[in-house]
Amino acid sequence: MIVLKAEVFNASRHTGENIAYKLEDILSLWKIPKEKVKCVVCDAGANMKKGVNLLNVKHIDCASHKIKNVLKEGMKAQETVVAAITKCKKMATHFHHSTTAQDELANIQKRLNQKPLKIIQECVTRWNSTFYMLERILQVKESLCLYASTNNKIPQLTSEEWMIIEKLIGLLKPFEEVTKELSAADVSISSVILLIATLEKNC
Repeated sequence: MIVLKAEVFNASRHTGENIAYKLEDILSLWKIPKEKVKCVVCDAGANMKKGVNLLNVKHIDCASHKIKNVLKEGMKAQETVVAAITKCKKMATHFHHSTTAQDELANIQKRLNQKPLKIIQECVTRWNSTFYMLERILQVKESLCLYASTNNKIPQLTSEEWMIIEKLIGLLKPFEEVTKELSAADVSISSVILLIATLEKNC
């Protein structure tokens, strides 16, 4: 992949019209006729789609963004999953905002002869950060339970919720691997069919 140009957008100026103008400006700068543009890959945002349509070129949806939206909606549809993830987010926020809590957890891990690992906080714009957060929380389950038993500032997960997290990690792992593949610098469009077929088989 070669980057021809990167443009900064003001937060309030992400309109379809402005996107079309920026794209046209880039094509003009590189003297690329619109007729030679085979397609534009974009996310599912209405402003992006409008911008490309105004430019009058074909577009296809980004496979990684599609996967993100599918997982986001899928996880939101299960109340028990939402409840477990919400508790995990509260745990992550607690440790993220307190170095004292981080040190205490690290001390517990050392007492258990475990490698001190920090809790990973979720980033709302990256679905796989939820996966990494859950994976890390499961990795430090024993030390977290000990911490929670003496500190009521973090929620306790029930045995059922721990089971949900374990199953969720197993379900999300192939999606995380495919997202990495699709985001690689040397990925080709022909990889998409194979990767999506593999996901379907796993599910």
